[in-house]
Amino acid sequence: MPSISCYWGRNKKCKTYVASFSMPRNIFEALLRFWHSSNNEEAPEGDRIFKIRKLTELLINKYQENMNPGKILTVDETMILFRGKLKFKQYIPGKRHKYGVKVFKLCDMIGYTYSLEVYSGKNTTKEIDIGLAADIVPY
Repeated sequence: MPSISCYWGRNKKCKTYVASFSMPRNIFEALLRFWHSSNNEEAPEGDRIFKIRKLTELLINKYQENMNPGKILTVDETMILFRGKLKFKQYIPGKRHKYGVKVFKLCDMIGYTYSLEVYSGKNTTKEIDIGLAADIVPY
């Protein structure tokens, strides 16, 4: 995976003209550093993904608005590559991306994601223990 600065570089394999003509690299990096989508003071205790919760809920709502799933559904465990510091980062040696964020997805036969749940560590507040992957399936 190329570095961010590569998108503004001279290497034609990773340079994207949309990025380099839209804004200078240092402006883009400043946006990445300072842009926040949530108020840190309003963070509920124990919610490790509060910074992206609204985004994931928006995505799930859009997924469900645009597709009625068939009768055959499956729960898929996906690993999103991430090597930074994160309390709920997973290490799974058998996966192609060994380090990352684990996401459970409810998918139909053609692979369309109908719902998802970002795994953020052990949840001690659930009363019914039916497994991590089953948490995304409505019952």
